Amino acid sequence: MRQDKRKGKIGLIVLLITVIGVIAYMYVKKMFALDGPVYNVPAFITGF
Repeated sequence: MRQDKRKGKIGLIVLLITVIGVIAYMYVKKMFALDGPVYNVPAFITGF
């Protein structure tokens, strides 16, 4: 029972990180108007 609870917590944390990551990505994309394909993103991150 305890292990299942911990597993659920980890899943929730992963989901939360994913959601925050997507929102942050959308925000950054909107802010810098990167309306190119996805392969522009690594170049943007390394150029940051």
